[in-house]
Amino acid sequence: MSSTSIRPTTCSGTSAVVSTIGAGRYLRRVVLYSQGIANVIRSMDEHGVARLIAISSGGTRPGWDRNTPAFYELLIKRVLLRGEYRDMRRMEAVIRDSDLAWTILRPSWLSDVAGTGDYRTKVGYSFPERSTTTRDDLAAFIVEELETDGFLREGVAIVSG
Repeated sequence: MSSTSIRPTTCSGTSAVVSTIGAGRYLRRVVLYSQGIANVIRSMDEHGVARLIAISSGGTRPGWDRNTPAFYELLIKRVLLRGEYRDMRRMEAVIRDSDLAWTILRPSWLSDVAGTGDYRTKVGYSFPERSTTTRDDLAAFIVEELETDGFLREGVAIVSG
């Protein structure tokens, strides 16, 4: 996606922003995450919105993640989604450098299976024994985090089950 197709957004009248930016561009250069979040943060600053929750990925962990399978580290992370993870890391850096009350969520592989509300979270990138996060559980955690601010200025791994 070119930078000209990333449109600024407005945050007027909101108390928090949840960024679910996603590119789905395999084997290509990706700038949507980093440029998109820069636009979001700019709008948040203009309108005095201080709370941001942004969805990233456990795949943003620099180097080898011993909690993930070798095929994921070698094929998915370093080949197929290389551009997406590189830009997600840039997005995370932009967020960390901001003055916002931010939380970065790092779900594992997202699943459309119905969530149960049985999910676990921890500061970091991944869990060793789980490989999926349901979208329902991710949404439930977003609501919980907006209500509790339990992970302010933290990157949080989340898995279902």
